[in-house]
Amino acid sequence: MLRSLLTMNVFGALLIILNVATILGPIAGVALVYQSNLQEMVIPPQIQGIIDSGGASSADLNGATFFTGEALQLPQYVRSTVDTAARSVTIILSFANPLDVDLTMKSISANVVCSEHSYTLGYASLTQPTILKARQTSEMAIVCHWTIEAENHFSTAHSGESGVDVDVTEITVEVNGITIKSNEKYHIPNLPISMQIAPPQYVSSQPDLGTRTVKITFNFANPFSYALQINSVSASIACGTDGFLLGQASLAEPVTVPASSTSNFNILFGWTQDAENHFSTSHRDAKSLDVDIVGLTVNVNDITVKAPSSYHVPSVPLG
Repeated sequence: MLRSLLTMNVFGALLIILNVATILGPIAGVALVYQSNLQEMVIPPQIQGIIDSGGASSADLNGATFFTGEALQLPQYVRSTVDTAARSVTIILSFANPLDVDLTMKSISANVVCSEHSYTLGYASLTQPTILKARQTSEMAIVCHWTIEAENHFSTAHSGESGVDVDVTEITVEVNGITIKSNEKYHIPNLPISMQIAPPQYVSSQPDLGTRTVKITFNFANPFSYALQINSVSASIACGTDGFLLGQASLAEPVTVPASSTSNFNILFGWTQDAENHFSTSHRDAKSLDVDIVGLTVNVNDITVKAPSSYHVPSVPLG
C-alpha cells in the first residue's frame, strides 16, 4: 500500500514537471531566439520597420494582414486658433493611418517655443485619445496654455506686437502603446498673442493718523487656469502737487489669487520725517494731500509685473 502511494506521488510530480516544461519550453525557446532584441517579441519587426524606416511592409496585427508602401508618419500641422480670453492656443494636427486596422492615438506632447528667442512658452498636449480609422486621415487637437513666464516674455521681448512666430518642438506621440519621438518641428508664423497680465487696479486708501501710515488697496486679476501667488510689491509715494518723494510702500502680506479670479492686496507706507517737513512747509494749512503711486512693481510667482503708469490718489488726510 505504501509503495503504491509513493509510486502515485512520484508519477504526479513527473506530470507537474512535464506540464511546466511544456509551457516554459517554447517561451524559453522564443526568448533565446530574440535574446539580442527582446523588443521583437512584443513588436513584430515588420511593424517596427514601418515606424522606423517607412519601407513597404507586410505584417499581421491582431489577426489582420495589411500592406502599405508608406511609413507611419508623425501628425502633420493643419491650422491653429487662439483664445485670448483663456490664454491658450489650439493646434490642429492630421494623422494618416496607412494600415488596414484602426489605431488609437493615446497621447501627444510637445513644447511650444518662441522662434526668435527659443524661449519656452508652454506645453501642448492632446485633449483626448483619438481613434484613427484604417486607411483614413483623422484630425486631432493639442492645446497649449500660455504660462505666466510666456506672458512676461510677450510683454518684454515682444512689446507692442500683435503676433509672434512659434515652433512646436520635441514632439512625442503614443500610438497603440508604441511611443514615437521626433526632432521635427512645426513652424507657426505670426501666432496672435494675448494681452499681458493687466496691471493692478486701484481700489481705495485708508490712512491711520495714529501711526502715520496709509494702507492702499489694489485689485489683481488672474487670467490663468491656475492660482497665482503675490509674493512682494514695491512702489514709491510722491506728492501729487510737486512730485516730492514722501515714502516707500511694500506689500502688507502675501496673497493667493485663485485661478480665473480676482483678489485684493494691500500695500502700506509710512510718512517719513522728510515728508512731515514737506507737509509743514509746502502744505502748512492743508488737511489732505493728493499723492501719486509711482513705479508699482508686483512679484507674481517670481515673475515681475510692472504697472505702465502711476496711480493718482486724491485727498489723503494729513491729520
